[in-house]
Amino acid sequence: MVRKNSSVSLLVILIVLFLISSSSVFAATVITSADCGTTISSTGEYELTGDLSCAGDGIIFGVTGSSTDYVSLNCNGYSITGVSSSGTNGVYSSPSQYLEINNCEITGFENGIQLKQANYANVSNNIIYSVDNWGIVLINSDYPTIEENYAHDNLGNTALRFWDVNYAEVYGNNFSENLYGITIQTSSYNNFENNLILDSDSRGFFIKGQGGPFNEAIGNTLFSNIICSSSNEDFYAADDGTYIEEVTGADNYFGVSTTGNVRETAAGWPDFTSTADNNNYCDIDSDGDGVVDYGDVCNGYDDSLDSDSDGTPDGCDFELDDASCVDGFDNDGDGNIDCADDGCLGLIGPEGVSCEESESSYASCTDGFDTDGDGDIDTDDSDCACLLDLSFCFSEETCSDFGGVWDSISTYQCMESGVDSDGDGCLNEDEVEHGLNPTSSLDCPIAGDINEDYLFDATDINDFNLLLDTYYGESYSGVADMNGDGILTFADVLNFVAAYVAATSS
Repeated sequence: MVRKNSSVSLLVILIVLFLISSSSVFAATVITSADCGTTISSTGEYELTGDLSCAGDGIIFGVTGSSTDYVSLNCNGYSITGVSSSGTNGVYSSPSQYLEINNCEITGFENGIQLKQANYANVSNNIIYSVDNWGIVLINSDYPTIEENYAHDNLGNTALRFWDVNYAEVYGNNFSENLYGITIQTSSYNNFENNLILDSDSRGFFIKGQGGPFNEAIGNTLFSNIICSSSNEDFYAADDGTYIEEVTGADNYFGVSTTGNVRETAAGWPDFTSTADNNNYCDIDSDGDGVVDYGDVCNGYDDSLDSDSDGTPDGCDFELDDASCVDGFDNDGDGNIDCADDGCLGLIGPEGVSCEESESSYASCTDGFDTDGDGDIDTDDSDCACLLDLSFCFSEETCSDFGGVWDSISTYQCMESGVDSDGDGCLNEDEVEHGLNPTSSLDCPIAGDINEDYLFDATDINDFNLLLDTYYGESYSGVADMNGDGILTFADVLNFVAAYVAATSS
């Protein structure tokens, strides 16, 4: 038996050690400011646990992964900030296949993310702003995925730049307020879908196909993109005659520009379905509030109505902050104001009191405020009924909060503490403590009745001896403590015997 138990113990120890070692093996490597400009040459997971400030380049990757061995950087929302923008990159790779870059905020460099020879790269959920040249640039790379990034205020060049990039999937990005939104050159068979490009200082989407057969751009598709308010063209295809082919797609929306919102290629118009029907999208104001749809803060409502002056129109101002829960307005239009709105639960309402779903606590029923916003205060609120009558406290928690005693055995009701409701000489709390029916005539505990059978007999002596054997038997210590000194000693035995003799001699 000993040998078997030892084997089991050894197995448990080995399992624990394996789990500990496994967790350390798979833990991501933390990158700090000390790693700025250092080339990472090993596959694995890397992460930031704080902001980085880099005098030169930020993070450099020079490692080739595989479909089963990615190289990943998760910034966890932390920032990589460049001190100098001259010739620097926030994240740079050459080459690094199967590279993932996620959740980074990048600013202050010449380029935000520059990837060369980065096949199968994934760049997602990054924020890139105020860089001098390209926000995201890929060169000589195939099958990348660019998704749900936000690149803005990069006025030196382009939010997203492709140079010899093929078979890319680009979707769900916001490339607004840059010099160019998207520029592709010598890049083919890429798909652009559900991207938002607004207020470009030059062109929104720019395809270059000039300079000979090595600059071909073939088979690129655009679906459901919104490209509006570019200073020049929203879509522009620069072609010297033969090198841009098969630009197709559907359901794209463009604005109207004095220079022509969609510029044709030399071979003719791009094949966008219903282009003519969609070319005034940027000028549509569906709700007539003077703000066009693409820039409408609260589409379907009047953006000029902002009752609490918090910058969010009333139609979309959900009561989810302290300011909107004390302003006296129905910010989200659901008919409920301040504490009456579910969005304010737990937030600070009028008079500095926390909003509650109902005035069902002793504190909220005695504070003099309408904490649930129903117009009734304290005892005028039906939620506070058990403050006046404990029988209206319908849960043990509420009963206790209002100072009552809860019978959890038979009546399941709240009773007043310190009172003998049935006149049997036993307080309500004592009856409930022993799990007895407060309406019964046999609900007071009997001194020495250790097994609580309402008989003082030899069984109780045996039970008492067991208590002495185990000493400090907590379950019965209060009953067995005959002299009431708080401890079980031999003196309790003498008192117990005397009580027993008196009880059995009558």
